[in-house]
Amino acid sequence: MRPLSKTIDFPARRTPAQTTIFFVVALVTVEAFLIVGLVTEHFWETLSNGAMICLSCIGVG
Repeated sequence: MRPLSKTIDFPARRTPAQTTIFFVVALVTVEAFLIVGLVTEHFWETLSNGAMICLSCIGVG
């Protein structure tokens, strides 16, 4: 069993390859949610409700 006090060393900066992979995974995830939302036909209603809740919280609506 390893001691619990041992620290894990992380690289100080990401490499360009890691940044690209992170960006591609994030882009694919956002696109997947957008496509699923548009296909289920509740996307615009949910977006509108969320906007109204946001506007009412800041006192605009």
